[in-house]
Amino acid sequence: MKTLLTFALICLAAATFAQDVTVPKGIIYKKASQAVNNKAYSIFLYELKNSGDSIFDKLCYVGPILWVRYQKYSTLNNIPGGKITFKVPKFNAEGKQISEQQLDGKLIQKKEDFRMLWSFVKSDMSGTVSFKKLSPNQLRYYWAVNFYDIEEPVFIADNGLYKLLIQFSPTTNKILWIDEVFD
Repeated sequence: MKTLLTFALICLAAATFAQDVTVPKGIIYKKASQAVNNKAYSIFLYELKNSGDSIFDKLCYVGPILWVRYQKYSTLNNIPGGKITFKVPKFNAEGKQISEQQLDGKLIQKKEDFRMLWSFVKSDMSGTVSFKKLSPNQLRYYWAVNFYDIEEPVFIADNGLYKLLIQFSPTTNKILWIDEVFD
């Protein structure tokens, strides 16, 4: 039964990553092979039930939208160091930036701090999680707040309550960025 469930999840991952992504003009987006995306997806699913140890390697950026919510928890807010300030854009319906605000984020630099973060992520992502590519508006947001070209594997994990933007390193299969996004 467990093997059948794993096979079904991998098939779902293949269907998810087979989706095409519409990349807005001016954004650098590098696609990866189906195999690379499927591996990251499977690792993420596995770690939603575990400690997160296999997906942390030295650094993980917690984006500003997710950090607004998570910094309210003293266990996370008391993690020393790693404060980052982001210029977060606001876009109109046509995708044009209309304003910007400064919000704090967090750079997680220790495995024990990542475990604390991951416990909140697991709690948020309980239940059924669906996965999809980033929408053009989500790509615009991510492009504006991150420090590097957008390169797969990158996806949205959605359980109906929260949508998390997850960026894995394409070479190490470690999580680089996690943030909350909206449609």
